Amino acid sequence: MKVDAGRGDGGVTTNSDGGTSLDGGLVAGDACKTLNASRCQYLVRCGLLEASASSLEACQKAFEATWCGPLTWPSHVAAGALRFDAVKAQSCAQAFSIQACLEWDTLPDSCNTFLKPRVPLGQPCYDGYLECADGVCRGNFCPRTCQPRAVLDETCTSDTDCRTGLFCRFPSFTSASGTCSNYTTVGGTCDGTSTNRCLDGLRCINAVCRELPIAMQSCLDGACSAQTYCDPLALDGGLCVARKTEGARCVGDECESGLLCEPLSSTCQRLVLSRGDACTALQRCPTGTACLNSTSTMPGTCDPSLTVGTSCTSSNECEAHLACLEVDGGRTCQIRAATSATCTTSRDCRASANCQQGACVELPLPSESCAETKVCRWGLCREVASVDGGAVCGALLGAGQTCATHEQCASGTCDKGTCLARCVP
Repeated sequence: MKVDAGRGDGGVTTNSDGGTSLDGGLVAGDACKTLNASRCQYLVRCGLLEASASSLEACQKAFEATWCGPLTWPSHVAAGALRFDAVKAQSCAQAFSIQACLEWDTLPDSCNTFLKPRVPLGQPCYDGYLECADGVCRGNFCPRTCQPRAVLDETCTSDTDCRTGLFCRFPSFTSASGTCSNYTTVGGTCDGTSTNRCLDGLRCINAVCRELPIAMQSCLDGACSAQTYCDPLALDGGLCVARKTEGARCVGDECESGLLCEPLSSTCQRLVLSRGDACTALQRCPTGTACLNSTSTMPGTCDPSLTVGTSCTSSNECEAHLACLEVDGGRTCQIRAATSATCTTSRDCRASANCQQGACVELPLPSESCAETKVCRWGLCREVASVDGGAVCGALLGAGQTCATHEQCASGTCDKGTCLARCVP
Protein backbone atom coordinates (compact mmCIF):
# COMPACT_ATOMS: atom_id res chain seq x y z
CA MET A 1 0.00 0.00 0.00
CA LYS A 2 1.37 3.39 -0.94
CA VAL A 3 1.10 6.15 1.63
CA ASP A 4 -0.47 9.28 0.13
CA ALA A 5 0.54 12.80 1.09
CA GLY A 6 -2.87 13.69 2.48
CA ARG A 7 -4.24 15.18 -0.73
CA GLY A 8 -7.89 14.81 -1.63
CA ASP A 9 -8.93 12.76 -4.64
CA GLY A 10 -9.94 15.86 -6.55
CA GLY A 11 -6.77 17.77 -5.80
CA VAL A 12 -8.69 20.88 -4.71
CA THR A 13 -10.02 20.21 -1.24
CA THR A 14 -7.71 18.49 1.22
CA ASN A 15 -8.54 16.74 4.44
CA SER A 16 -6.92 17.37 7.81
CA ASP A 17 -3.95 15.17 6.85
CA GLY A 18 -2.82 17.64 4.22
CA GLY A 19 -3.59 20.90 5.95
CA THR A 20 -7.05 22.33 5.45
CA SER A 21 -10.23 20.82 6.77
CA LEU A 22 -13.90 20.93 5.87
CA ASP A 23 -14.40 22.17 9.43
CA GLY A 24 -11.74 24.89 9.10
CA GLY A 25 -8.25 25.11 10.51
CA LEU A 26 -4.80 26.02 9.28
CA VAL A 27 -3.35 24.87 5.97
CA ALA A 28 -0.23 22.76 6.58
CA GLY A 29 1.82 24.58 3.95
CA ASP A 30 1.03 28.01 5.45
CA ALA A 31 0.58 27.08 9.11
CA CYS A 32 4.09 28.02 10.24
CA LYS A 33 3.65 31.69 9.42
CA THR A 34 0.63 31.88 11.71
CA LEU A 35 2.07 29.66 14.45
CA ASN A 36 5.41 31.46 14.64
CA ALA A 37 3.79 34.90 14.64
CA SER A 38 1.39 33.89 17.43
CA ARG A 39 4.19 32.50 19.56
CA CYS A 40 6.34 35.62 19.12
CA GLN A 41 3.44 37.95 19.90
CA TYR A 42 2.89 35.96 23.09
CA LEU A 43 6.50 36.55 24.16
CA VAL A 44 6.10 40.27 23.46
CA ARG A 45 2.87 40.38 25.49
CA CYS A 46 4.69 38.81 28.43
CA GLY A 47 7.61 41.23 28.24
CA LEU A 48 10.04 38.52 27.16
CA LEU A 49 10.78 40.19 23.82
CA GLU A 50 11.10 43.78 22.75
CA ALA A 51 8.00 45.05 20.93
CA SER A 52 9.85 46.15 17.80
CA ALA A 53 9.66 45.04 14.18
CA SER A 54 13.27 43.83 14.18
CA SER A 55 12.77 41.80 17.37
CA LEU A 56 9.62 40.16 16.01
CA GLU A 57 11.37 39.38 12.72
CA ALA A 58 14.31 37.75 14.51
CA CYS A 59 11.93 35.78 16.74
CA GLN A 60 9.93 34.44 13.80
CA LYS A 61 13.11 33.44 11.96
CA ALA A 62 14.33 31.62 15.07
CA PHE A 63 11.13 29.59 15.37
CA GLU A 64 11.12 29.01 11.61
CA ALA A 65 14.56 27.43 11.93
CA THR A 66 13.94 25.44 15.10
CA TRP A 67 10.19 24.80 15.51
CA CYS A 68 8.06 25.34 12.44
CA GLY A 69 9.59 25.97 9.02
CA PRO A 70 10.75 24.40 5.74
CA LEU A 71 13.36 22.24 7.49
CA THR A 72 10.99 20.98 10.20
CA TRP A 73 7.72 19.02 10.07
CA PRO A 74 5.87 20.46 6.98
CA SER A 75 7.99 18.42 4.55
CA HIS A 76 7.14 15.27 6.54
CA VAL A 77 3.43 16.09 6.26
CA ALA A 78 3.78 16.64 2.50
CA ALA A 79 5.54 13.28 2.17
CA GLY A 80 2.65 11.55 3.97
CA ALA A 81 4.73 10.56 6.99
CA LEU A 82 2.90 12.71 9.55
CA ARG A 83 -0.82 13.30 10.05
CA PHE A 84 -1.56 17.03 10.39
CA ASP A 85 -4.63 18.09 12.38
CA ALA A 86 -5.56 21.48 10.93
CA VAL A 87 -8.09 22.32 13.64
CA LYS A 88 -5.69 21.52 16.50
CA ALA A 89 -2.99 23.57 14.77
CA GLN A 90 -5.37 26.52 14.72
CA SER A 91 -6.13 25.90 18.40
CA CYS A 92 -2.39 25.99 19.05
CA ALA A 93 -2.07 29.42 17.42
CA GLN A 94 -5.06 30.75 19.33
CA ALA A 95 -3.87 29.31 22.65
CA PHE A 96 -0.92 31.71 22.77
CA SER A 97 -3.31 34.64 23.13
CA ILE A 98 -4.71 33.30 26.41
CA GLN A 99 -1.84 31.30 27.91
CA ALA A 100 -0.59 32.70 31.22
CA CYS A 101 2.78 34.38 31.01
CA LEU A 102 4.16 32.37 33.92
CA GLU A 103 3.85 29.29 31.64
CA TRP A 104 5.96 30.84 28.88
CA ASP A 105 8.57 28.07 28.80
CA THR A 106 5.98 25.35 28.03
CA LEU A 107 3.83 24.94 24.92
CA PRO A 108 0.02 24.83 25.08
CA ASP A 109 -1.30 21.25 24.97
CA SER A 110 -2.76 21.67 21.48
CA CYS A 111 0.71 22.54 20.14
CA ASN A 112 1.93 19.09 21.13
CA THR A 113 -0.92 17.17 19.51
CA PHE A 114 -1.50 18.54 15.99
CA LEU A 115 1.06 16.08 14.53
CA LYS A 116 0.49 12.33 14.73
CA PRO A 117 2.29 9.21 13.39
CA ARG A 118 0.83 8.07 10.07
CA VAL A 119 3.08 5.45 8.47
CA PRO A 120 2.13 1.73 8.56
CA LEU A 121 4.66 -1.09 8.70
CA GLY A 122 6.78 -1.45 5.59
CA GLN A 123 6.27 2.10 4.33
CA PRO A 124 8.84 4.94 4.06
CA CYS A 125 9.68 7.08 7.08
CA TYR A 126 12.25 9.71 8.03
CA ASP A 127 14.18 11.02 11.01
CA GLY A 128 13.25 13.74 13.48
CA TYR A 129 9.62 12.89 14.26
CA LEU A 130 7.58 9.93 15.50
CA GLU A 131 6.09 8.83 12.18
CA CYS A 132 5.42 5.10 12.57
CA ALA A 133 1.89 4.12 13.55
CA ASP A 134 3.44 0.77 14.52
CA GLY A 135 7.05 -0.29 15.07
CA VAL A 136 10.02 2.04 14.65
CA CYS A 137 11.64 3.89 11.77
CA ARG A 138 14.88 2.07 11.00
CA GLY A 139 17.24 1.04 8.23
CA ASN A 140 20.65 1.89 6.77
CA PHE A 141 19.35 3.86 3.80
CA CYS A 142 17.10 6.88 3.28
CA PRO A 143 14.16 6.74 3.29
CA ARG A 144 14.00 4.22 6.11
CA THR A 145 10.94 2.07 6.71
CA CYS A 146 8.64 1.43 9.64
CA GLN A 147 9.54 -2.02 10.93
CA PRO A 148 9.01 -4.06 14.10
CA ARG A 149 11.83 -3.56 16.57
CA ALA A 150 14.83 -5.68 15.65
CA VAL A 151 15.41 -9.07 17.27
CA LEU A 152 18.70 -10.62 18.37
CA ASP A 153 21.50 -10.31 15.78
CA GLU A 154 19.51 -8.04 13.43
CA THR A 155 21.09 -4.81 12.14
CA CYS A 156 20.55 -1.58 14.10
CA THR A 157 21.81 1.97 14.29
CA SER A 158 20.64 2.81 17.84
CA ASP A 159 19.28 1.11 20.95
CA THR A 160 15.73 2.19 20.06
CA ASP A 161 15.88 -0.08 16.98
CA CYS A 162 16.09 -3.15 19.23
CA ARG A 163 13.48 -5.02 21.21
CA THR A 164 13.29 -4.59 24.98
CA GLY A 165 16.17 -6.38 26.70
CA LEU A 166 18.60 -5.86 23.81
CA PHE A 167 21.00 -3.07 22.93
CA CYS A 168 22.68 -2.01 19.67
CA ARG A 169 26.22 -3.35 19.81
CA PHE A 170 28.74 -1.72 17.48
CA PRO A 171 31.79 -3.73 16.38
CA SER A 172 34.03 -0.69 16.92
CA PHE A 173 33.83 2.89 18.15
CA THR A 174 33.72 4.24 14.59
CA SER A 175 31.12 1.80 13.20
CA ALA A 176 27.97 3.34 11.72
CA SER A 177 25.77 0.29 12.32
CA GLY A 178 25.70 -2.64 14.70
CA THR A 179 23.61 -5.64 15.73
CA CYS A 180 21.01 -6.08 18.45
CA SER A 181 22.72 -8.00 21.24
CA ASN A 182 22.10 -9.36 24.72
CA TYR A 183 23.50 -7.49 27.68
CA THR A 184 26.43 -9.19 29.40
CA THR A 185 25.53 -11.14 32.53
CA VAL A 186 27.47 -11.70 35.77
CA GLY A 187 31.07 -12.74 35.13
CA GLY A 188 31.07 -11.75 31.47
CA THR A 189 33.61 -9.38 29.99
CA CYS A 190 32.71 -5.73 29.49
CA ASP A 191 34.34 -2.47 28.49
CA GLY A 192 31.85 0.08 29.77
CA THR A 193 31.04 1.31 26.23
CA SER A 194 28.55 0.44 23.50
CA THR A 195 30.59 -2.65 22.57
CA ASN A 196 29.91 -4.72 25.71
CA ARG A 197 27.34 -3.55 28.22
CA CYS A 198 26.39 -5.09 31.54
CA LEU A 199 22.82 -6.06 32.39
CA ASP A 200 20.90 -3.47 34.43
CA GLY A 201 21.90 -3.72 38.08
CA LEU A 202 25.43 -4.87 37.27
CA ARG A 203 28.57 -2.75 37.12
CA CYS A 204 31.58 -3.11 34.82
CA ILE A 205 34.53 -3.32 37.20
CA ASN A 206 37.99 -4.34 36.00
CA ALA A 207 36.47 -5.43 32.66
CA VAL A 208 34.06 -7.89 34.35
CA CYS A 209 30.31 -7.49 34.97
CA ARG A 210 29.83 -7.71 38.71
CA GLU A 211 26.79 -7.66 41.00
CA LEU A 212 26.83 -4.65 43.26
CA PRO A 213 26.90 -5.58 46.97
CA ILE A 214 23.80 -5.20 49.14
CA ALA A 215 23.43 -4.03 52.74
CA MET A 216 26.06 -5.32 55.19
CA GLN A 217 28.40 -6.46 52.41
CA SER A 218 31.78 -4.86 51.66
CA CYS A 219 31.76 -2.05 49.10
CA LEU A 220 32.95 -3.05 45.62
CA ASP A 221 35.40 -0.44 44.36
CA GLY A 222 33.47 2.14 46.38
CA ALA A 223 30.11 1.12 44.87
CA CYS A 224 26.95 -0.48 46.31
CA SER A 225 23.48 -1.45 45.06
CA ALA A 226 20.96 1.34 44.44
CA GLN A 227 19.20 0.81 47.78
CA THR A 228 22.43 1.21 49.75
CA TYR A 229 25.42 3.55 49.98
CA CYS A 230 29.07 2.95 50.81
CA ASP A 231 30.01 4.00 54.34
CA PRO A 232 33.83 4.29 54.21
CA LEU A 233 34.14 4.45 58.01
CA ALA A 234 32.18 1.29 58.78
CA LEU A 235 34.82 -1.16 57.50
CA ASP A 236 38.21 -1.16 55.86
CA GLY A 237 37.32 -0.54 52.20
CA GLY A 238 33.79 0.49 53.17
CA LEU A 239 30.52 -1.26 54.05
CA CYS A 240 27.23 -1.06 52.16
CA VAL A 241 24.55 0.39 54.43
CA ALA A 242 20.81 0.83 53.77
CA ARG A 243 19.94 4.33 52.56
CA LYS A 244 18.40 6.65 55.12
CA THR A 245 14.73 7.56 55.39
CA GLU A 246 13.11 10.98 55.66
CA GLY A 247 14.20 12.85 58.78
CA ALA A 248 17.35 10.78 59.40
CA ARG A 249 20.65 12.57 60.03
CA CYS A 250 22.96 12.71 56.99
CA VAL A 251 26.15 14.27 55.67
CA GLY A 252 26.12 13.43 51.94
CA ASP A 253 24.68 11.01 49.36
CA GLU A 254 23.03 8.73 51.92
CA CYS A 255 19.29 9.30 51.51
CA GLU A 256 16.66 7.16 49.80
CA SER A 257 15.50 7.91 46.26
CA GLY A 258 13.38 11.07 46.17
CA LEU A 259 15.18 12.53 49.19
CA LEU A 260 18.24 14.74 49.53
CA CYS A 261 20.55 15.58 52.39
CA GLU A 262 19.30 19.07 53.20
CA PRO A 263 22.31 21.06 54.55
CA LEU A 264 20.31 23.47 56.73
CA SER A 265 19.05 20.65 58.96
CA SER A 266 21.56 17.93 57.96
CA THR A 267 18.65 15.52 57.57
CA CYS A 268 17.10 13.61 54.67
CA GLN A 269 14.22 15.63 53.25
CA ARG A 270 11.95 15.39 50.19
CA LEU A 271 13.38 16.82 46.99
CA VAL A 272 10.00 17.61 45.38
CA LEU A 273 7.60 19.49 47.62
CA SER A 274 3.93 20.48 47.72
CA ARG A 275 2.40 23.92 48.04
CA GLY A 276 2.68 25.20 51.62
CA ASP A 277 5.61 22.94 52.56
CA ALA A 278 8.69 24.27 54.31
CA CYS A 279 11.52 24.57 51.79
CA THR A 280 15.16 25.48 51.24
CA ALA A 281 17.13 26.44 48.14
CA LEU A 282 17.97 22.87 47.08
CA GLN A 283 14.38 21.64 47.14
CA ARG A 284 11.81 22.02 44.34
CA CYS A 285 8.50 23.74 44.85
CA PRO A 286 5.53 22.99 42.51
CA THR A 287 5.09 24.89 39.26
CA GLY A 288 3.63 28.33 39.94
CA THR A 289 5.15 28.51 43.42
CA ALA A 290 8.55 29.48 44.79
CA CYS A 291 10.48 29.03 48.03
CA LEU A 292 9.74 32.36 49.71
CA ASN A 293 11.24 33.92 52.85
CA SER A 294 14.06 31.41 53.20
CA THR A 295 17.39 32.54 54.69
CA SER A 296 20.80 30.97 55.27
CA THR A 297 19.58 29.79 58.66
CA MET A 298 15.80 29.40 58.30
CA PRO A 299 13.62 27.54 55.78
CA GLY A 300 10.96 29.29 53.70
CA THR A 301 7.60 28.12 52.38
CA CYS A 302 6.42 26.98 48.94
CA ASP A 303 3.98 29.80 48.21
CA PRO A 304 2.61 31.29 44.97
CA SER A 305 5.35 33.02 42.97
CA LEU A 306 5.46 36.79 43.36
CA THR A 307 3.64 39.04 40.90
CA VAL A 308 4.57 42.40 39.33
CA GLY A 309 5.40 45.08 41.91
CA THR A 310 5.90 42.70 44.84
CA SER A 311 9.08 43.07 46.92
CA CYS A 312 11.62 40.31 46.26
CA THR A 313 15.20 39.27 46.95
CA SER A 314 15.90 37.16 43.82
CA SER A 315 14.35 36.48 40.42
CA ASN A 316 13.60 32.87 41.43
CA GLU A 317 10.90 34.22 43.75
CA CYS A 318 9.02 35.93 40.89
CA GLU A 319 6.64 34.44 38.33
CA ALA A 320 8.64 32.69 35.60
CA HIS A 321 8.38 35.54 33.08
CA LEU A 322 9.41 38.23 35.58
CA ALA A 323 12.70 39.25 37.21
CA CYS A 324 13.62 40.76 40.58
CA LEU A 325 14.96 44.19 39.60
CA GLU A 326 15.92 47.33 41.49
CA VAL A 327 13.32 50.09 41.13
CA ASP A 328 13.38 53.36 43.13
CA GLY A 329 15.85 52.01 45.66
CA GLY A 330 14.03 48.70 46.28
CA ARG A 331 13.84 45.33 44.55
CA THR A 332 10.50 44.23 43.12
CA CYS A 333 9.28 41.71 40.53
CA GLN A 334 9.19 43.46 37.15
CA ILE A 335 9.06 42.75 33.42
CA ARG A 336 12.54 41.51 32.53
CA ALA A 337 15.34 43.98 31.91
CA ALA A 338 15.82 45.54 28.46
CA THR A 339 18.99 45.42 26.37
CA SER A 340 21.98 47.09 28.09
CA ALA A 341 20.17 47.21 31.44
CA THR A 342 21.94 46.04 34.61
CA CYS A 343 21.57 42.35 35.46
CA THR A 344 22.84 39.75 37.90
CA THR A 345 21.92 36.57 36.01
CA SER A 346 20.47 35.81 32.57
CA ARG A 347 17.11 35.21 34.28
CA ASP A 348 16.98 39.00 34.72
CA CYS A 349 17.09 39.54 30.94
CA ARG A 350 14.60 39.02 28.13
CA ALA A 351 14.36 35.63 26.41
CA SER A 352 16.51 36.88 23.52
CA ALA A 353 19.39 38.03 25.74
CA ASN A 354 22.04 36.86 28.21
CA CYS A 355 23.63 38.62 31.16
CA GLN A 356 27.20 39.47 30.15
CA GLN A 357 29.48 41.29 32.61
CA GLY A 358 26.52 42.77 34.48
CA ALA A 359 24.49 43.93 31.45
CA CYS A 360 21.79 42.32 29.30
CA VAL A 361 23.22 41.60 25.85
CA GLU A 362 21.10 40.47 22.88
CA LEU A 363 22.21 37.06 21.65
CA PRO A 364 23.77 37.24 18.18
CA LEU A 365 21.99 36.08 15.04
CA PRO A 366 23.44 33.78 12.34
CA SER A 367 26.51 35.37 10.66
CA GLU A 368 27.08 37.66 13.68
CA SER A 369 30.04 37.39 16.07
CA CYS A 370 29.49 35.28 19.20
CA ALA A 371 32.98 35.73 20.65
CA GLU A 372 31.59 37.30 23.81
CA THR A 373 28.31 35.46 24.37
CA LYS A 374 29.56 31.99 23.27
CA VAL A 375 25.93 31.14 22.40
CA CYS A 376 23.58 32.28 19.61
CA ARG A 377 19.91 33.13 19.30
CA TRP A 378 19.77 29.94 17.24
CA GLY A 379 22.35 27.89 15.40
CA LEU A 380 25.86 27.14 16.67
CA CYS A 381 28.66 29.40 17.86
CA ARG A 382 31.74 28.17 15.99
CA GLU A 383 35.36 29.21 16.03
CA VAL A 384 36.32 30.80 12.70
CA ALA A 385 39.91 32.03 12.43
CA SER A 386 39.17 34.42 9.55
CA VAL A 387 36.41 36.25 11.46
CA ASP A 388 37.15 39.23 13.66
CA GLY A 389 36.69 38.05 17.23
CA GLY A 390 37.29 34.41 16.31
CA ALA A 391 33.73 33.06 16.58
CA VAL A 392 30.56 33.45 14.54
CA CYS A 393 26.99 32.11 14.70
CA GLY A 394 26.33 29.63 11.92
CA ALA A 395 24.53 26.48 10.89
CA LEU A 396 24.53 23.37 13.03
CA LEU A 397 27.12 20.71 12.24
CA GLY A 398 26.50 18.46 9.26
CA ALA A 399 26.90 14.72 8.81
CA GLY A 400 30.40 13.45 9.56
CA GLN A 401 31.54 16.54 11.47
CA THR A 402 32.99 16.21 14.96
CA CYS A 403 30.56 16.96 17.79
CA ALA A 404 30.28 16.84 21.56
CA THR A 405 26.48 17.04 22.07
CA HIS A 406 23.30 16.19 20.13
CA GLU A 407 22.33 19.88 20.10
CA GLN A 408 25.34 20.74 17.92
CA CYS A 409 24.18 18.54 15.03
CA ALA A 410 21.66 19.42 12.34
CA SER A 411 20.38 15.85 12.59
CA GLY A 412 19.96 16.12 16.36
CA THR A 413 22.19 13.07 16.84
CA CYS A 414 25.84 13.09 17.92
CA ASP A 415 26.99 9.47 17.90
CA LYS A 416 30.45 8.55 19.19
CA GLY A 417 31.72 12.08 18.57
CA THR A 418 30.35 12.40 15.01
CA CYS A 419 27.15 13.98 13.70
CA LEU A 420 24.98 11.40 11.95
CA ALA A 421 23.25 12.17 8.67
CA ARG A 422 19.58 12.98 8.99
CA CYS A 423 17.13 11.27 6.68
CA VAL A 424 14.58 13.86 5.51
CA PRO A 425 11.94 13.91 2.74
